[in-house]
Amino acid sequence: MNTVFVPALSQTTGAWRAIYWEPVMSSGERLCVGCVTTLRGVTKAHRSLRSNVLPCLYGAGAENADAILDRTFAILNKMAETREAESIRAPFIGIHLGDTSIAHANTESDLIQIALLMSSSICNLADPGQLEAHEIASDDSAQINRQFLTRVKALVTQRRPEFEPNFNVEAKLLAKKRPVRFGFLSDRLVAHVGLLQAAGLNRTMRNARGLLTEVRMARVAREGAGTSAVVLGHPPLLSATLGTKERTAIADCLEELYLEAQDMEVELRTGETDESCAEELLALA
Repeated sequence: MNTVFVPALSQTTGAWRAIYWEPVMSSGERLCVGCVTTLRGVTKAHRSLRSNVLPCLYGAGAENADAILDRTFAILNKMAETREAESIRAPFIGIHLGDTSIAHANTESDLIQIALLMSSSICNLADPGQLEAHEIASDDSAQINRQFLTRVKALVTQRRPEFEPNFNVEAKLLAKKRPVRFGFLSDRLVAHVGLLQAAGLNRTMRNARGLLTEVRMARVAREGAGTSAVVLGHPPLLSATLGTKERTAIADCLEELYLEAQDMEVELRTGETDESCAEELLALA
C-alpha cells in the first residue's frame, strides 16, 4: 500500500490585512503596497512595493511617491507598537486597509507570503516584498481599461439605468469583418471609453489613436448619423506623482489627440476622474 504524505497544518494562527494605496484620489485604482501582520502578539507593517520600482510607474514623480509610502509605513509601525492588525487605521487619505484575515503560519515570513499571495498581483512569491521592474512593466493595460470602463458604466447607469444595455455592444464596421466592441452604442451615440496612462504613455497614446480610428470608421459606416466620440480619462496634471516632464508629455498628447479627432470629425472628451468622464458620456448620450 502506498503511503500518502499530507503535511500538517501550521500550529500558529496569525492575522493580516492588505495595505492599498490610491495614488490618484477618487480614481478607484489601487496598488497593494504591503500588509500588516500580527503573529504571536507582535504587529508589524511590511512594505512590498520597493522604491526602485516606482520610476517604472511614476517616472520623475517617483521620489514624491516614495516619500508618501515611507511616511505611511513609519506611522503604521508606530501604531503597531500598541495595536493588533485589526485595530490599525489608515494614516492618510488615499491609504486603505483591507479586511482582517486569519491564516496558519509558523513564521512571520510565511504570514507575509500568504498575505501578498492573497492580495497582490505583483508580489514575488519567492521573496515577499521584493518586486522586479519587469513585473510592473508587464502589467495588463487592457485590464486597467476594462476596470475604468466598468466604473464609468456604474456611475452612468446610477443616473440613467436605461443605458445599461448600451455598454459593451458589438458592431460590424465593414462587411464580413470581425465585429468591434464599443464602450457605448446607441442610435444617438457610438463611443469608446479609454485611458491615457502616465506609465506607458506611448503605448496608451497609440491605443487612444486606435480608438479614434475605430470610432471614425463607425461614423462612416453609420453615414454620419448620430455622434461619434471617444471619452478619455487621464491622470490629473496637478497630481503629486507626476513630474514636470510627465505633465508636459501628457498635455502634449492630449493636444495632439484633440487635433487628430478634429480632423477625423470625431468628438474627443477628456476627464481627470471617473466622475468627470461619466459626466462627459452622459452629456453625449
